[in-house]
Amino acid sequence: MFALNLIRNMALLITLSIVYQIIMGFRIKPGRRENFLAGFLFGLIAITGMITPVNLAPGLFFDGRTIILTIAGFFGGPVPAFTAAAMSAAFRYNIGGSGTVTGILTIAESAAIGTLFYYFKRKKPFFETIPGLFIIALIVHAVMLLCMLAVTTGDGIAVIKKIAAPVLLVYPPATVLIALVFKNQEKRRLMENSLKISEKKYRDYVEFSPYGIFITDSEGKFTEVNRKASLITGYKKNELLAMNLGDIFQPDRRESAETHFSEILSKGSYYGEFPFIKKGGDNCFISVDAVNLGNNTVIGFAQDITERKKTDDRLRYRLSIEMIINTFTQAIVNSDLYDLDGEIQEALKSLGTVTQTDRVYLFLYNTDLTVFSNTHEWCAEGIDAHISYFQDIPVNSFPWWTEQMTSNTSVIFNDVGDMPDESKKIKDIFIEHNILSIAVIPLFHDGKLTGSLGFDSIKKSKQWTMDDTDLLKLTGNLFCSAIVHKNEIEERNRLNEQLVQAQKLESIGRLAGGVAHDFNNILQVIMGFSEMAMDDIPADSGKVRNYLDEINKAARRSAGLTGQLLAFARRQTIQPENINLNTVIGSSIKMLERLIGENIKLIWTPGENLWNTMTDISQINQIIANLAVNARDALEGSSGGKIIIETHNTVIDETYLKRNAFFEPGEYIILAVSDNGKGMDSETISHIFEPFYTTKGKEGTGLGLSTVYGIMKQNRGFINTYSEVGAGTTIKLYFRKHSEQELPVPEPVKEKEIRARMQQTQTILIVEDEETILTLAAEILKRAGYFVLTAENGEKAVALSGRVNDKIDLLITDVVLPEMNGKKLAESISALMPGIKTLFMSGYTANVIAHQGILDEGINFIQKPFSVKELLTKVNQIMSEDSLSV
Repeated sequence: MFALNLIRNMALLITLSIVYQIIMGFRIKPGRRENFLAGFLFGLIAITGMITPVNLAPGLFFDGRTIILTIAGFFGGPVPAFTAAAMSAAFRYNIGGSGTVTGILTIAESAAIGTLFYYFKRKKPFFETIPGLFIIALIVHAVMLLCMLAVTTGDGIAVIKKIAAPVLLVYPPATVLIALVFKNQEKRRLMENSLKISEKKYRDYVEFSPYGIFITDSEGKFTEVNRKASLITGYKKNELLAMNLGDIFQPDRRESAETHFSEILSKGSYYGEFPFIKKGGDNCFISVDAVNLGNNTVIGFAQDITERKKTDDRLRYRLSIEMIINTFTQAIVNSDLYDLDGEIQEALKSLGTVTQTDRVYLFLYNTDLTVFSNTHEWCAEGIDAHISYFQDIPVNSFPWWTEQMTSNTSVIFNDVGDMPDESKKIKDIFIEHNILSIAVIPLFHDGKLTGSLGFDSIKKSKQWTMDDTDLLKLTGNLFCSAIVHKNEIEERNRLNEQLVQAQKLESIGRLAGGVAHDFNNILQVIMGFSEMAMDDIPADSGKVRNYLDEINKAARRSAGLTGQLLAFARRQTIQPENINLNTVIGSSIKMLERLIGENIKLIWTPGENLWNTMTDISQINQIIANLAVNARDALEGSSGGKIIIETHNTVIDETYLKRNAFFEPGEYIILAVSDNGKGMDSETISHIFEPFYTTKGKEGTGLGLSTVYGIMKQNRGFINTYSEVGAGTTIKLYFRKHSEQELPVPEPVKEKEIRARMQQTQTILIVEDEETILTLAAEILKRAGYFVLTAENGEKAVALSGRVNDKIDLLITDVVLPEMNGKKLAESISALMPGIKTLFMSGYTANVIAHQGILDEGINFIQKPFSVKELLTKVNQIMSEDSLSV
């Protein structure tokens, strides 16, 4: 009967344990509070068992508290075990009786042993098996039997004997059974809790995923979305769940989105990038990776790639600009000079296409930054070109704009209307031409403003960024380098052309000078002997005298041509004077008016406060006459012809020298002769200073401008020609400034004084290597009454001087002689005969007498060919005591 009651009590405990598991099944996560609750429930179960015990004797009863407390310690640990033990011990103590001490000891030992094995089972899983549990139950109840010795009434040993068999047969299996129930329930509870935790964790993964997650049905209606999906689209979750997939795409992409959704349904997956409309109207981009899960479910993972797309677009934009830069750089290096404009034009077109602007243009400033012009321009289809409107614009017309450019400040406005009030003048121009936004980048080279690169947006505003500015500056610098490169090539070619032209004219000059010198000797003989022949025949000799006269005239005309050749060769003998061009030219105006004719208007514009120059007056007159005749011929057949002669002072600096390499810096007087005639092309201009080159056919000698060129070179001056076909010609002559005041021109010696000064007793030594000229000069002077000695070279002249007893009054010598030149000869004879006078003669003056063709002061010289009268005049001037040195 005792054993049966124990079984009933165990059944109650099992039932209560199941209730415990149900109650504790609501726990989600174990903790201190849950442990106390478990101990409290275990305590209630133990107390319930003690309420319906199996009584063995008054105050001594048996129940299942040992099983419950062991289970509490084994599965719950110390907190539940000792909480339940404390409740049970208090209740047992309250019941009292002879078994109170034994009951409390039993409560303590079962809780302690259960807790002990709670720790053992972590290292020895064996104790969670049925054998292990049975061993634990045996230990607990064996100790319980020993506790019977503490019974206060009766014989404890007798009690042990009486109950040992039922206890050991019922309690251990009941303990194992209840433990298995707890173990199974605990396992299921843990699995459920784990599943709940797992579901919560994965729901958190979805909810807080960095990707937007969209779940739709097979019709594209949203059935579930996460927080990121709301952030990406801008719609709240409940708003999205009321929408369809197509509602978030741009209208022009909805059909495409529906096509791709059908592809997901048919193929099972899809990846793509789409533009879509965010709530509020912002256009964005998303990437979508979608999978058909079946069961009317499609899941899509979306990412907002708007910023990435912008970055990619900026990268592609930058790469496109860099590609243009690389292409243009290669073009600069490899292209011909004349192709460079085309390459610049092509680069502007590429820039306009990449930047999506409507007009791209290049402005360049002149060297002194006074004007700027539109030199290159590209326009999109339907956009008007402006290049013809913006030429030679004065810089001071737009002060605000000029300030921005010169300070290297880019002018960038996404809305032209935002330009400041100070820019009103140019702002109004932009508005007038319907320009919505602009970007203009100043171009600098070596710290100097050279131009600007501009972009106009007309069809729609362009939103420029700082990155744009950096790229455009880089591109602008490339354009600047290209322009500088082009200018350098043009400058190099132009300087090379100047060098070639100068070398060509120099070679021609040397040839012309040599020819003129030799030809002068021949003309000297013809002129001299023809004059003496005319003196020897009677005045009424008729035809013979006329023939001789014609021969003499032809020789004189030929001498004029050789004089022009010598002027070109810079071997013409000159007598420079400190003069004022206004004075010299002013006295020649009447003569020039008669020279050019009444049908052409001559305008004389003398410059104020004109500086003086050291130049031969006759050469100035020669220059003016030649240039006036050329201008007159250029105006032939035209009405309203004008020739303008003007003078003014100027200073040539380093800037001017960059374009005129053969000039020298300094102060100059400019003499400019202009006409509004036919003008010349570049090919004609390249030849105009060559001797015998003429555009006048048989009427021209081709020596006019070559003479002018030679005179300017001889006087260390310069010449520049400006001409355009149909627009006329201007020739500018640059004379060096001379600081001294203008000197009076000496009066010429009158012919009547010549006869008065003639001396019949004077001795003259003539030295000339040309035999015919030597004979001619000797004959002329003998006829005039002089005693004449002759020698063919310097050595014979020195030897002859040493043998002559009487004084030699005058030495006449050619400048250029074999072995000993005229100057050395004069020095040698002067050493033998101090005070002897010398007259040099030559077809040209070499450096032994003159410096670059200009005679030293006090030197007597006569130019070959000379007439009888010219020679006698010069000799008499020298031989007379009061003669003037010429």
